[in-house]
Amino acid sequence: MKKFKKGFTIIELLVVLAVIGVFSAFAYPNISNWIEDRNIKKEITELETFIKEMKSEVSGGKYGMVQLQLFSIVEVYTMSTEKFMETYKNVQSSNNSYKVNKQCGSGSSQPNLVRNSSKEKISFGRSNNDSSVWVYPYNPPATVICITKDSTIKYSGSNITYKDPGTGKDLDTFILCPRSISTQRTCNPSANLDSMYQITINNSQEIKIWRKTKGKNWVKIDG
Repeated sequence: MKKFKKGFTIIELLVVLAVIGVFSAFAYPNISNWIEDRNIKKEITELETFIKEMKSEVSGGKYGMVQLQLFSIVEVYTMSTEKFMETYKNVQSSNNSYKVNKQCGSGSSQPNLVRNSSKEKISFGRSNNDSSVWVYPYNPPATVICITKDSTIKYSGSNITYKDPGTGKDLDTFILCPRSISTQRTCNPSANLDSMYQITINNSQEIKIWRKTKGKNWVKIDG
């Protein structure tokens, strides 16, 4: 007796397509959000790694001081070890306000601190169309970090800060918002968005990563 293979009927095919459609409607947003969150974490890791690399170069004696200005691009300023010693360690520079106050100025406004554009490889938001985030601050004045071997030099200006609930100390902060649900204007410290991140940095350039979900407080996820 000859056997015939039974195929799908039109109704069965429509049912399968309907099930796939329903699954996609629920799964696609979750997959899309997961991909974006992964890309944001990648950008955060790149910045964290870069800060640690600059700290390592200072500790190794390549530079006396490195200043990083964090906004839509990461500007890099360096000071040679010799010039750093002249500015901060020379006993004859007692009238030097940078030495007396243990502070660094903003970029090239401080003598002997020179912009090093060859080190500038990281950008975000409007300065990088491939970036998954908007950042705050996005224009100067930026979040400024002054890296020295003994971690005694503090930026003379005013950075945006976040009070660490665990220590009660104010930490310099840099905020990143998902590009898909925010704009450059809505990405700011008072924003209430899903999957916002912030990087906090203390005087020793120790880094903590925080995540915020809409309607909730910042939660430390690393550091």
